Amino acid sequence: MIQIDPQTGALTTPEGVVSRDTTKSSVLASPMFVSGDYTNEKAGWFNAVLRPQLVDGRQFLVSLFFHEEHLHSITLIDGDPRFGTSWDDWSREKEEARRKSHDEWLVGTLGSIKTDWPWGQLYSVYDDKSAGSSITLLYRSYQTCKPPR
Repeated sequence: MIQIDPQTGALTTPEGVVSRDTTKSSVLASPMFVSGDYTNEKAGWFNAVLRPQLVDGRQFLVSLFFHEEHLHSITLIDGDPRFGTSWDDWSREKEEARRKSHDEWLVGTLGSIKTDWPWGQLYSVYDDKSAGSSITLLYRSYQTCKPPR
């Protein structure tokens, strides 16, 4: 089961804990790590993909976004096949249903889908640009990569 700690924003999975203190090096050495690539190598931005994590009988896709060694954010996506399995199976309605599923899971996990938390910010959205729905836990400001105030 995946849980988000409302006080710290730590993500607990059956395979381990990811918190805002998690480093890129520790993730790359972890058995949870599947693949990764720089999104902007010159600027030090790296995306790490973890093994899918089981939540209530379905898989959540998990990726971690780092600036240098610092964890910037975590993205979670409900991988339930009812929301589609490829672009051939994509629809806006399925993505909106995925977003609703994310919101329901967040309410069950955190008691709320509010945006501001002591550890940072949390977003559950459908994004027109990516044509997908996701949950994002944002730990550090994009400009400074320092812990939120």
